[in-house]
Amino acid sequence: MRPLNRLTATAPSEVARLSVIAVAGDCADVLRVTLHGELDISNATWFAAMFADMTDRLPRRPVLIDLADLRFLDAAGIRALLLCVQYVTRQREQAVLSDPQPIVHRLLEITGLLHLLAPPNPDDRQVAAGERTG
Repeated sequence: MRPLNRLTATAPSEVARLSVIAVAGDCADVLRVTLHGELDISNATWFAAMFADMTDRLPRRPVLIDLADLRFLDAAGIRALLLCVQYVTRQREQAVLSDPQPIVHRLLEITGLLHLLAPPNPDDRQVAAGERTG
């Protein structure tokens, strides 16, 4: 059994309101990146850079970006999420968004990005297997 790989980062104090946890576990070969707080113009650039750093430092695998604890998202945050999905797909891996709060879900719907969502309560093995999720 492999050890669990985990990285945690919190935005600098001038933009704090966002923390990110990346966990690469052994059970489904999925890298789960969980956002807590708000993703907006004040921290979107930091988040995109931190995401790239975390995904580079952990084993390469499909990525599930967990939005369950993301309370706020603006246009800059949407752009950062898109950059993160593109970053992963350029490495020939799949990236999906998961479990957004209603306000975040609505923004993804308005911007035509619902196709990036995994099905509700996704089976991480499907993501790891590279099955299309939407």
